[in-house]
Amino acid sequence: MLAETSCKLLESGGHNKRWCYNGERIREFLKKIGFHEDTTVYLTQAGWHTSLNALRNVFPNTFTKVCNT
Repeated sequence: MLAETSCKLLESGGHNKRWCYNGERIREFLKKIGFHEDTTVYLTQAGWHTSLNALRNVFPNTFTKVCNT
């Protein structure tokens, strides 16, 4: 369902991170396989990126490793 995509390499604070799927793609995947809007979603990335807002708009209980604002 999530076709292979080219990951972007992000440099942040001296650390390199790979960014493979944005919030929209994750949101559509979860909806397609039947997850309900009240599902809690835990992402393994550290910190929040604004591109994840599309995911949180549909799944408001979405969290990352670091406390979200």
